[in-house]
Amino acid sequence: MSSVDSQLRADLANALHHLEEAFDVLHARLCAASEYPTWVWKETDPLRGRREASRIIRAIDYDDAQDPHESRICPALLGAAPETLAAANAVNNWKLRVKQALAPMKGRMITEVDPRSKKPVKRPLEKVALKWLQHPRFHRRQASRQIVVCNEPIARASFFWAISSKNQKISRDDAIQMVEKRFEQGDLLWLRQAREALLALRANEPLAIMDQPHIHPKVNLVIESAHGVKRIPKRAVLPILYPANPNQAAPDLRPLPDEKPVESSRLQRSDVKVEREPFIPQLRIHRYLPHCRDAETMARAKKYRGVSVP
Repeated sequence: MSSVDSQLRADLANALHHLEEAFDVLHARLCAASEYPTWVWKETDPLRGRREASRIIRAIDYDDAQDPHESRICPALLGAAPETLAAANAVNNWKLRVKQALAPMKGRMITEVDPRSKKPVKRPLEKVALKWLQHPRFHRRQASRQIVVCNEPIARASFFWAISSKNQKISRDDAIQMVEKRFEQGDLLWLRQAREALLALRANEPLAIMDQPHIHPKVNLVIESAHGVKRIPKRAVLPILYPANPNQAAPDLRPLPDEKPVESSRLQRSDVKVEREPFIPQLRIHRYLPHCRDAETMARAKKYRGVSVP
């Protein structure tokens, strides 16, 4: 192993060690403050709720029954003393340091001897280092999520389920290339049908790749101060901490519903531009609605000519 690889592993080990220490401090402070205002999703007992909040905050590895694309959540609103807020900020800092320590490992490979075949094999440095540090099932997304720490008291908080999806604009030719690349894996009927369907479109027709809708908790916070009223939207996958005093009344709260909404029950937006049914289902490729196709074509043409589109 090179000296650079050794230093990268040492940097990661140092960051993870300090993160674990920061977790312990925050856990102790959260659990010792059950007399502070506490709301935790699906939990009525303040102490149990704070323990659950701490458990999810420090969940940087996959659980045994966890889906590979799933992230564990704990929407919560926790009043806290200044020392607890400082402990949460320390956790956020070391989470960022872990992310920074992992970044230069991306794409780096090291050679190891396979214990079974006794032959040298190349493995990603990141996976080797995390396994060595007792985190073979490291969950990058959970490990990098930041706790929301407010520096001002919260007057109101409204939790809700948000449904979002990402759209990627592509050209018809881009889509054809995607289909033809799949032919390397086998000449399947749907691939031939997809190519024929794409070739039947206008050469300059824009298309969109629609990701699966992502349902996650969000919160609208209202902060009232001498300077006025501030309304701040935040993601609520992790607890939100704010300054409070023991036995203080909790903020006005609209709690998060227990169950996620069904995506199909969502009202159709009036500004939607893409057809609901996919044009190529296997690749999540959609056509634009008829009245939007020409506008999208013009926008793409102006963009390629270096003309800004209002």
